[in-house]
Amino acid sequence: MSRSKPKLLVVEDMDVVLQTYLRTFRAAGYDPVGCETKAEALRALQDHADFDAALLDFSLPDGTALDILPVLLDKKPLTKALVVTGQDDEEVPAQLMSAGAHGYIQKPVEDSALLSGIGATVRATQAWRVALGQTGSEELPTPTDEEMQGYQTRPVEFDIRHGLMRLQFVAGLSPVQTITAWRLLWGDPDQRIAELLGCTKRTVKYHVSQVLARTGARSRSDLLRVLLEDAGVQDPWAKN
Repeated sequence: MSRSKPKLLVVEDMDVVLQTYLRTFRAAGYDPVGCETKAEALRALQDHADFDAALLDFSLPDGTALDILPVLLDKKPLTKALVVTGQDDEEVPAQLMSAGAHGYIQKPVEDSALLSGIGATVRATQAWRVALGQTGSEELPTPTDEEMQGYQTRPVEFDIRHGLMRLQFVAGLSPVQTITAWRLLWGDPDQRIAELLGCTKRTVKYHVSQVLARTGARSRSDLLRVLLEDAGVQDPWAKN
C-alpha cells in the first residue's frame, strides 16, 4: 500500500522564495500548501484537516511566526513547526522555542538544510501520531547521515519540550500521559485535553492523576517546578 505524501504548511511572504520552496518540497515527495501572510496561514490551519509539518518564515507582512505558533499548537497540537529566520537578535531563538517551535534555521537557506530540517520536523510529528495511535504506519523514515549532521537546533537555556521528553523517560510516562503533561503546562482544562485526545473528561482526570503521581508534582501548577528542578534551574525566589 502506497503512503500518502506528507502535507506541509509553507508560509513565506516573498513569492519567488515561496515558489522555490514549493518546487523543492514537491520534488522531494511532499504535498506543500503555500501561504504568503499570517492571515492565509491561519485560514489554512482552519481549512485543512492536518499537516505533517509547518515551515514558517519569521517575518510576515501582517505579523511574525510568533503569532502563528500558538494557533498551530492549539489547532494542530501534534504538528511541529520549523521557522526560517534572518533575525540576528539572540532572544529570537529562545522566543521561538518557548512558543513551541520544533527548531529554526538561519537565512540564507540551502536546499540541503531545508530538506534536512523539514524531514526531521515531519518525523517528530509522525512519532507523536504513532505513539497516540493516530496513524496506521508503524515505521518512521530513518534519518539520513546528512540530515543528522545538517540539522541542529540552536541551544537555549531551557527547552521545556526537551525537559518534558526527559521527564517522560525518568518518570516512565506513557505517550498519552506525556501529551497530557504538555497540555497541563499550557494550562488546558480537562475538556480541552479530552477533545485533543479523543476521550472523556473522566479518562483525562485519570491521566492527570497518573502524571502527578509519577512525576511527584503536588498539583497541576507544580509540574513546571518539577521540570525546572530536574533541569537544574533554581528558583531565585524559593525559600531556603
